[in-house]
Amino acid sequence: MNLKELHKLSEEEVKGKSFYGIIVDEYTMESQKSLSEIGFIVQYNEDKTYVSDDLIDVILNYKNTDVNIVLEVPFDMETDVNVIHHMVRSVQADLSLLPPNSDLKSSESLSKYEEQLLEITNLWLEQTNVSYMLYPSSGYFHYMIREYFNGKTESISNEPYMVDNFVDTLSVEEMDSIKDNLKHVFYDHLGGKEGFAVYANSIASGLAEHVEEMAVEVIEHFKEEEKRNTESSE
Repeated sequence: MNLKELHKLSEEEVKGKSFYGIIVDEYTMESQKSLSEIGFIVQYNEDKTYVSDDLIDVILNYKNTDVNIVLEVPFDMETDVNVIHHMVRSVQADLSLLPPNSDLKSSESLSKYEEQLLEITNLWLEQTNVSYMLYPSSGYFHYMIREYFNGKTESISNEPYMVDNFVDTLSVEEMDSIKDNLKHVFYDHLGGKEGFAVYANSIASGLAEHVEEMAVEVIEHFKEEEKRNTESSE
């Protein structure tokens, strides 16, 4: 869908919904503020050295709303992953590397896709503070953490975007190949399987502390309420 078509839809037609595969066919200051999430297909300037100015400006317009933004990169688009990585960091959007669909799928296209995905995943992990979601790598990393604590689950993710673009697009064998390669990348960055276990446990510990802090705040809140009620009744 072109951006112009999206902007012709009424608020009732888009409210709380997500639209992906949007192509910026014109620059506009307008935005559909009631969307939940929007995915823009990456476009480049004429000399292919950087992302199109119109696309960046439209993304920045949407950043002034509460709409979550995903920059979508088809596998067959000539892509400088360093340019994409720095661009999504600067505009604080999420990033999705889309695999080949059934019409374009081959051993060569899947190999190219995995190569791009592993390259951008390495850049993503090298950040001091991870600043964006990277599909499908983020989803699989979360799956690894769930698997560590709860054992193997049937699906890598139940999130609609992950299911539509990765789980339902790739065969079990293709997905397993990507997962295996991503696991090696994660282990390399975290100090092996043992380092991953330390990281997962630190997340669990931090979550437990956060829940405990919230519980204390709730208890204190009720104590204050009870005190006020007692004072007002006297």
